[in-house]
Amino acid sequence: EAGNENGTNLISVVTIPVGLKVTVDGVPWKTPKAIESWGGTVMQLGAPTQIYKDGKAYVFKSWSDGGAKERNVSFSDEPIITATFEQTDIDWEECLRFDSYLDGKKEVPPNEAEGNCTGLLKLNRTEDSFFYRIRCDGLSRRPNAAHIHQGKVGKNGDVVVGLNLTKNRRYRGGRAAEGYIRAADIGDDKFNNLIYLFFEDSAYFNIHTRTIPTGEVRGQIIPPSGCLEAGNENGTNLISVVTIPVGLKVTVDGVPWKTPKAIESWGGTVMQLGAPTQIYKDGKAY
Repeated sequence: EAGNENGTNLISVVTIPVGLKVTVDGVPWKTPKAIESWGGTVMQLGAPTQIYKDGKAYVFKSWSDGGAKERNVSFSDEPIITATFEQTDIDWEECLRFDSYLDGKKEVPPNEAEGNCTGLLKLNRTEDSFFYRIRCDGLSRRPNAAHIHQGKVGKNGDVVVGLNLTKNRRYRGGRAAEGYIRAADIGDDKFNNLIYLFFEDSAYFNIHTRTIPTGEVRGQIIPPSGCLEAGNENGTNLISVVTIPVGLKVTVDGVPWKTPKAIESWGGTVMQLGAPTQIYKDGKAY
């Protein structure tokens, strides 16, 4: 057993069938996964509502210890935790396409740009690359940058990955961006996190021009209906925790989390939410 001499413990997370993904502290991981930490540390362990592997779709059924789909786990708990999934008859091909509709009103803050764009994003069946295309009409100028950002509707977020602009000679319209993003190019962890954001409705396209450098048009990357959307259907609810100024930390059940933080739990569940008396960020104290 690794590391008990220095006070660390291991939890092994597995799935039935083997090789499916879970989330550890919000980051997707392929199982089996051995997690090492100091004794008494708490991690947030989660399972997707639905997941795809080898051409088959599965829905989450239960954890071996009977816990909720998203919950905190102590490293002093059981050393092996198993997530069981059942196969479903969902048409997975319909779950690989994402659409987006971009305009200036969706920017934060909104602008008066007259142009608009439509975006298409298509995952491959092995979930290790995706194709994207953005077509625009009526932009003020030719785009000079395009990105996928992390963020919910109405919230600005960091750039996750840049997109390839086309060599389209049209001044204000046509294909603005097109290309492929591959796990092999950006790394498995970053790619898996990006796919997780897509299915959680937490990513958006942003097209920049010299007229409006911060973003002329923006549109949420819309997850396919009835596929991997995390589930009010299964009785869960979301609470979003934010801070002013943005990006500071709070504690959830005693564990520090950087905000904004979306917390999913079963209806009626009680969590302990806390704020530090003082906190430091970017050379300033609050």
